[in-house]
Amino acid sequence: MKHGFHLTAAIGGFLLLMATITLALTFRTQSTRPKLVPTASFSHVPNTAKTPQPTPKQPATASAQLMLPPVVVGERAYAVPILLYHYISVNANKDDKTRTTLSTPPVIFEQQLQLLQSHGFATITLDELAAALDGKITLPAKSVMLTFDDGYADFYANAVPLLRKYGMRGIAFIPTGLIGGGNYMTWGQIEELAKTPNVIFAAHSIHHWALTNVSAKVLQQEVSESKRVLEGHVGYRVNWFAYPYGVFNDAVVAAVRNAGFVGSATTLSGSWQYQSRLFYIPRYRAGTRTGASFLKLVE
Repeated sequence: MKHGFHLTAAIGGFLLLMATITLALTFRTQSTRPKLVPTASFSHVPNTAKTPQPTPKQPATASAQLMLPPVVVGERAYAVPILLYHYISVNANKDDKTRTTLSTPPVIFEQQLQLLQSHGFATITLDELAAALDGKITLPAKSVMLTFDDGYADFYANAVPLLRKYGMRGIAFIPTGLIGGGNYMTWGQIEELAKTPNVIFAAHSIHHWALTNVSAKVLQQEVSESKRVLEGHVGYRVNWFAYPYGVFNDAVVAAVRNAGFVGSATTLSGSWQYQSRLFYIPRYRAGTRTGASFLKLVE
């Protein structure tokens, strides 16, 4: 009995020793293993909530996923805050939360322009940004960009007079097939503004459809035709595009590039721009921020 007891104890001790060694080796392996760094990818889903803007309703889509192109070592980069606006007006329907989030009341917009002016900011254009990234020009030390999506009538009525008042410039992205209807500007207004130094026009497709949802043929038409039509009205080359709903994938990027655009604006947040990422330009939603909150966005 004693011999059997000692044999059992010895076996138990040996098994306990092996378990301890295995646990120690496992812990050491896990603690010294390098962590994988996430790749530079993103996932973005368009906002399809109901809102009284006269744009075609889009079905829900899968998120657009793709790898951002790598930044080239040594390439020029600028941290220019690019602000994104939609409606420059007060939302009369308080129950429409989506419309409210897309609206900047004129009084707030003017306060934002006053802050930019008093803090020494200069408005630049996308063409100037591209030229600076190419080393052809130097941007002002405190540069900012103002962009307006969808071509709403309140841009002409409310935003443009304030841009003129403060000597600033804005880029307006136009869905050409919607101009002249509902809450949108007319072609006459666009042609008038195209002759002024305060507004630069860019394309935003024809029908403002989520371009990841359409066929290859429709995608090509939405991109290239919007460029052709807009150029016919403004009288100059249209170099820039903005993805409707901010959603895109590799096929959409390729279509925009092949149509002859220099680059595209997204709804991704960020302020750094690179020459290798001109088709992935980030923007900040300005919204109703004022004071320190607004300055934090641009400084």
